Amino acid sequence: MTFEPLYRVHDDRAYAVYWDTFTPEEWQVREERAAFLAAVTVDRVLPGDEESERAHNMQGENTATGEGKWRHATDGGWFSWDLQGAADTPLELHVTYWGSDSGGREFDVLVNDQQVATQTLDNNRPDEYNNRPDEFYDEVYQLPPALTQGQERLTIKFQAHPGRMAGGVFGVALRRVQAPPPPAVPAKPEV
Repeated sequence: MTFEPLYRVHDDRAYAVYWDTFTPEEWQVREERAAFLAAVTVDRVLPGDEESERAHNMQGENTATGEGKWRHATDGGWFSWDLQGAADTPLELHVTYWGSDSGGREFDVLVNDQQVATQTLDNNRPDEYNNRPDEFYDEVYQLPPALTQGQERLTIKFQAHPGRMAGGVFGVALRRVQAPPPPAVPAKPEV
């Protein structure tokens, strides 16, 4: 493959191209983790992707999305999607957030109108990733069996507190509860 500086390719504009690099071992870990997550995922939605959101009955008020494939709601607004359940299987809700999101982001996470968490986003990427806030991370919410048992469809809702913002949410997945996944190699969202 021959590389050419991007600035030579398009009208002398200043461009930069970035990509993640991995050692062969890191790549193997990433591939194993991706295979594991695919195997335990019941359903997922890609926020900001029109086809995915339409297929998951996206609803909301005071909500918006952007090029980075995210969704948020402002000033007490909300958004929701309907995801396929797994009637008799314990489930976890995995939500992908951006580690540097901050500024009045307080909201409730609800499943079938039952609150499962109150989330505050304030530069809170977990320390296990060496305190690198400018990366995506997944927050995992354990769902009580009484909430999911016998349910073929689950409505996942993000409700902003008054005067606050819900999200940005960059990915949502319902996954079967299994043994812990292989360790992550920090890089891109996994949902």
